[in-house]
Amino acid sequence: MDKKERIQSVEFWRFAFTILVAIYHFGIFFISPEKLMPSGTAAVEFFFILAGFTLAMSAKRRYETNGQQNLSARDAFSCANRFVIQKIKAIFPIMLIALAFHFIVLSGGKPLTALKALMNSEWELMLMVGTPLGYNNGAAPIVPLWFLTQLLVVGYAYTFFIGRNYYGMRFAAPITAVLGYIFFTLNSQNILDFYVPMWIFNAGTVHAIAEMAMGIALFGLYDYMSKKKFKLYAVILMSLAEVYAIIRYGMLTFHAPLALENFKRILYIMIIILFAFLGKTYLSKLLNKTVSRLLGKISLTMYLVHFTVGSLYFTLLYAVKQWAVDNISKNPMAGTYLMALQDTGGYDMRFRPIPMSVTDAVLYLLLVLIISLALQCLLALIRLAVRRIKQAVMHAQERKSLPLRNDGADSGNDYDRRD
Repeated sequence: MDKKERIQSVEFWRFAFTILVAIYHFGIFFISPEKLMPSGTAAVEFFFILAGFTLAMSAKRRYETNGQQNLSARDAFSCANRFVIQKIKAIFPIMLIALAFHFIVLSGGKPLTALKALMNSEWELMLMVGTPLGYNNGAAPIVPLWFLTQLLVVGYAYTFFIGRNYYGMRFAAPITAVLGYIFFTLNSQNILDFYVPMWIFNAGTVHAIAEMAMGIALFGLYDYMSKKKFKLYAVILMSLAEVYAIIRYGMLTFHAPLALENFKRILYIMIIILFAFLGKTYLSKLLNKTVSRLLGKISLTMYLVHFTVGSLYFTLLYAVKQWAVDNISKNPMAGTYLMALQDTGGYDMRFRPIPMSVTDAVLYLLLVLIISLALQCLLALIRLAVRRIKQAVMHAQERKSLPLRNDGADSGNDYDRRD
């Protein structure tokens, strides 16, 4: 989208739901049965619905620009191919660095061991994790990678179908969403399933099919509402509905057990996305700032590294605690650190299992942010170096391809390049 049209409040929600996924996966490291977010991984539903919404928005923009509602099969395939290529360009460089970071952390800094493990990650490198072809025994170095795999696979199909028949796909989207979730509930054990086989698919694929269809259907509602002018009372009602949706989503996520009621979160996610794109509510206007765009920009990196950072967090935490114990009589700050960290790491001072503390969550998220920013800077430096090398090669080729001319000097041997 043009900078003037960019909806930056959506980027804030992209960042916020990445935080929820990170906290949920961090809770897996704790032995205590008390979980902050027993069903929190359903935050991924936000990303699938958002993907379907933006896919439909892109199709509508193409239709308005070119005046061509339905593309030929060849052009639709071309659009689907571009969708995948664009996603791979955005995902793969970060994913490769995230995989390298993962194996370096788990190999204890041994480069050869990390390189060998990286070379054995074929399904991750092909972005086929979570599909019947790349099941990988239900595991992957980057656990959330199954979402990005399904995003590419299902997004490719939807891009083709919506290109072939724009309004037909918009009509079929709500039906597909409902039937997809009926099929999911009849074959799943709980809302968190994503590797469970379901006919020729698995639960992750069915999630993506149903929820991206919801996003396409939601865009139809947005397309209708975006053309309306709302009076003050309507804006107030929408603002209250948005706040209510956020509160209800939190109530169904934090300390909420796995239950059928969890599915209600899908409705609240749709409300949050709809009002964020409309930009009419007070909260969406408040969040439509540059800082939201910057937060959203690092969300993909956070998504790819947060699971590995969980392991790194405990390694660093126990190292700091050990240093504090060893230096408590020598350094006055050691006692302060020990007191501040006494209820962190999943165990109390008597080594009894305890749930994740607020301190755990804050320190962990800070570590995720710091590492994500560092990896983003590393990627930016790599891209800059590649760009400079390409420019140097192009200049060298241009200099070689330019013809030489005699400058008329007495010796007849002085030549310079023709402009």
